[in-house]
Amino acid sequence: MTLRVAMRWALWCSLFITLLLAPVSAQQSVKGLQRFPLLQPGVVVQGELDVSRGGNVEQRYRIHLPEDVVALQARILSADVDLDLALYRPNGELVALSEEMTALETLTVFRQDNADLNGGQYLLDVLYQYNDAPTGRAHLPFELVFDVADTTPRATLVPGQPHHDRLQQTTGMLHYYRIDVPKETEALRIDVFDTVSDLDIFLFPRKASPDIYSSPLFAATVRPQERLVVTERDEPALVMGMTYYLVVVDQVERLRDVGYGVHVSLDGSPPSFLQQGRDVPAPRDDLERALLATVEVMTTHSSGSGTFISAQGHILTNYHVVEGYLNDDAPIVIGMSLDHRLPSQEMFHAEVLAVAPERDMALLRVTEGVYSESMASFLPLPYVQLNQEDSLRIGDPLTVIGYPAVGGRWARGTISLTRGYVSGFEADDFGTVIKTDSEFSQGNSGGSALDGQLRLVGIPTETVGQGSGKLGYVYPVLAMPEEWRILLSEQ
Repeated sequence: MTLRVAMRWALWCSLFITLLLAPVSAQQSVKGLQRFPLLQPGVVVQGELDVSRGGNVEQRYRIHLPEDVVALQARILSADVDLDLALYRPNGELVALSEEMTALETLTVFRQDNADLNGGQYLLDVLYQYNDAPTGRAHLPFELVFDVADTTPRATLVPGQPHHDRLQQTTGMLHYYRIDVPKETEALRIDVFDTVSDLDIFLFPRKASPDIYSSPLFAATVRPQERLVVTERDEPALVMGMTYYLVVVDQVERLRDVGYGVHVSLDGSPPSFLQQGRDVPAPRDDLERALLATVEVMTTHSSGSGTFISAQGHILTNYHVVEGYLNDDAPIVIGMSLDHRLPSQEMFHAEVLAVAPERDMALLRVTEGVYSESMASFLPLPYVQLNQEDSLRIGDPLTVIGYPAVGGRWARGTISLTRGYVSGFEADDFGTVIKTDSEFSQGNSGGSALDGQLRLVGIPTETVGQGSGKLGYVYPVLAMPEEWRILLSEQ
């Protein structure tokens, strides 16, 4: 057992004993709480750990969190040895522990992730978890700061004026805003835009709450650029002359700041500036055409891939990509990769024209832009030709394009291309399934599998693995129902 592991084991054992004694020690700790220095949010303090008698020591501080706390972050700003941070309740109950192998430790607690984070008094420990002190050292100096975020509105949003901001760990990856709805308002519309992450919005009438999930009005889908429209006909209905509190939150990203824009309007129409500059570029070559034609298919709670197979915007995808949508009132959103360094940009709404569950296929068609634009301004769309010849052979090259979940280090991935070969075939009731060593995974479903001429030969649908080995299974376009082919030929 390494020294570091032994130290962690000792810490957890001490925590266990503390919890056993909590009923007895709680009264003592509450009475003795005043003896620990009180930290103030945003104020840097200097401290030191006394290791003159050995290691495994801590310096304890007291902090007070408001009842509407939504996030806490404590940071060691300077130190020259590996220090850790731990947050406790006064009775010794551990709330959070951060023990990375770094001197500049950061401990972040989000209320939406940790139900234990509420208002009241807490204890914050700076820990040195090694048995022996650094050679020749009796004291270990450090600088410490903590920040707290609550429901105080960041700004009052003015209808018709876009507001740009950035979510940060110190704000709990969420922001609160105030919206004053005047009398004789037709509708309240909120749009989130200019973000590469998966943001959600929650709306509270009259009073903000630190519990975002208690909001009666919200838009929380896998789509990044949420929009929410509230009218007098909704439940709960829009109340004219009332103050509302808006929460913009990233429920996925925790490691980096996220930029975004938010716009409030007092009718149900999309803001005109969001309808501008959304042209589909002309492809420079066949590969660029395939990348533009491979789209991200986003329903309320899941996403996958799809492929434009006509200039009018017909999309071939897997049935299981849209299966959960069939009883959903919200539209399917189609994203295109206009900048391959960034996640797809939401471009269109789409409808389901036909499904073939036994073949795991679905045919969609785009109906309008996501901001209600006419499709006439976008057509013709880039699409890939279907290879309807039964000419594939084992060993032929195969290119797979899609939006896999592993295609990004952050909340949303970017379009990804992998290449391999036709590894074999397998007969099924609906046709011949193509096996491939091309890498694909969850999120690739419904995307494009292309031959050497970049024609669509099938849909990446599933993988079968055993141990470290894995093969992908591509459902062939030759299995597409005949009535779908007739429909496409008439376009």
